[in-house]
Amino acid sequence: MAKIQITARETPQPDKTTRWFSAADLATRYGVDEKSVWRWAANGTLPRGVKLSRGTTRWSEETISTWEASRAAEAEAA
Repeated sequence: MAKIQITARETPQPDKTTRWFSAADLATRYGVDEKSVWRWAANGTLPRGVKLSRGTTRWSEETISTWEASRAAEAEAA
């Protein structure tokens, strides 16, 4: 009988020391509708969030801070 190896999908687990943002949190942060956050994530404007479970996607504070810093640097260079 052949052995079947089952591997778990690697889903990052929230770190208790890391702040995580929902789409609603980001919408409030940027003063836009939540649909805009999802559109930005879909078209690559915003980094993709981490899907923690069905219907639960979050963005880490580190990811958002890095993205904001890169956008600020692009704006300064322009």
